[in-house]
Amino acid sequence: MTHRGSAHGPRLTTRSVILSGMTLLFLAYFVVVNVYFNFSGSSHAAIRAVEERDGLSGQHAYADKHLAKEQRQIDTQDEYAEMEEGEEYAEAEQEQEQMEEGREDDTEVEQEQEQIEEQDEEATASTATSAPLRTWERNPERKYVWLDVAIDDVYVGRITAELYADLVPKTAENFRALTTGEKGPDYSFKNSVCHRILKDFIVQCGAFTTAGGRSIYGGDFDDESNGLRLKHSKRYILQMANAGPNTNGSQFCFMLNASPHLNGKHVVFGEVVEGFEVVDKMEEAGEEAGVEADGIPLVHKKANVFDLLLAIMARGALDARKAILLGMALLFVAYFVVVNVFFDFSGKDAGAVPSNQLAEEQDELDAQGAAFAEGEEEAEQEEAPPEPTRSWERNPNRKYVWLDVAIDDVYVGRVTAELYADVVPKTVENFRALTTGEKGPDYSFKNSVCHRILKDFIVQCGDYTTGKGTGGRSIYGGKFDDEPNGLRLKHSKRYILQMANSGPNTNGSQFCFMLKASPHLNGKHVVFGEVVEGFEVVDKMEEAGVARDGIPLAHKVGFSDGGEILF
Repeated sequence: MTHRGSAHGPRLTTRSVILSGMTLLFLAYFVVVNVYFNFSGSSHAAIRAVEERDGLSGQHAYADKHLAKEQRQIDTQDEYAEMEEGEEYAEAEQEQEQMEEGREDDTEVEQEQEQIEEQDEEATASTATSAPLRTWERNPERKYVWLDVAIDDVYVGRITAELYADLVPKTAENFRALTTGEKGPDYSFKNSVCHRILKDFIVQCGAFTTAGGRSIYGGDFDDESNGLRLKHSKRYILQMANAGPNTNGSQFCFMLNASPHLNGKHVVFGEVVEGFEVVDKMEEAGEEAGVEADGIPLVHKKANVFDLLLAIMARGALDARKAILLGMALLFVAYFVVVNVFFDFSGKDAGAVPSNQLAEEQDELDAQGAAFAEGEEEAEQEEAPPEPTRSWERNPNRKYVWLDVAIDDVYVGRVTAELYADVVPKTVENFRALTTGEKGPDYSFKNSVCHRILKDFIVQCGDYTTGKGTGGRSIYGGKFDDEPNGLRLKHSKRYILQMANSGPNTNGSQFCFMLKASPHLNGKHVVFGEVVEGFEVVDKMEEAGVARDGIPLAHKVGFSDGGEILF
């Protein structure tokens, strides 16, 4: 097949076009290599310099993976009794009689404890000691997402990222929505691949379609100026890949090194705060486990322009005119590279931008972005120190939820809870659905309050209908029965989650955060989970409480939002 030229010119065949292009590229390549050897003594470093200048162009960037939504908010009907030692024991005993018929005394509880331990030692052992707090501090003006990573279809870990929603709201929202997949399967990072991994430079991901991905806004969107002012100053930064100014879509990169030559050219929108070792594993796969968008594994190699042009022309994707124009453009690029290599490698490190140029660019960016200096303090460090991963291990048989807590309508933090779905599935499903609010506003903890907070005993919540401890309802329409396995689990420590009730088999939506071990409640209230992160938030809720019943709460404590962590 031939490609027609101008009406007044000769016809060019595909073969002649390919040969012409190859000749032009060979000349450009020859010039680059020779100049490189003459002025640096190492061809490998020069190719690397070119790659890092042009490496992020031509691809849209963006990905992360999948956050969890938000949490549930809380539980059951009716108040539930407190039994404390010493002088308050009689008062707590009285409450317990109102809540449960046939309440047993301490002697009976001890006997019951022995019997329960014999029946279910394994269930008792399942409650672990409290985990320490996470190492990073949450910024309430920013967004946080999770991405689960698999290499060769084998799960290797989770990455947590902080998104700079206060600085680049449009970019952060695009990334957040693509991570959760809330816009539907056509706008989701789920099951997408990272198609370009260059060691010590980038892990590029986010091309979840064969066309290279797309933003949630329907097309490319503009660079946010604040994001261009932020620096590529360290490893683990997140930045958008693009094909030039204002061409952001869905592709993004995990930066594997400080890359000041990219400052002002790609929008920085976040950074990794947990799961650094997972990014490291992705980088290690760069030599041998690159994956194209169609999911076919290939031996990873550094792509260069020469190979790319041959592949395009061989498929007949270019006509003669475009091939010639592309060849001319490549010669221009070669000239640009030659000039830069000449100056950069005459006594300078490979890939380094001249210090005077960097200084000028830095002064300009600092002048434009002075208002953001405080927010960039951490980003200006040379390299982030390695941080440990989260202290709790995910159990694949259990559920995990988030609850955002506000005191006097001021956000104070997030509580993460592990729900024992493998032990008490019905109780857990009720709590999970009320936390997400997926059944509708009539079955949701969102904007509900914790009506009873007794220091050193309980934080009781979940009455989302009255807020007074007399209401709430389960997702099953009425009260539901106690699950025997949940009655066997012990109130053995602080931060346990248990159902409040008004007697046997009267579970609704109200529940309690336990603030200390309370063995007198064993066998009377279903234990269904425990806090695994956000212990300090529970502590703040306790501080807003009172010493005993009968004293009005001076502070409003409640849940502003909630959701499930999806793995």
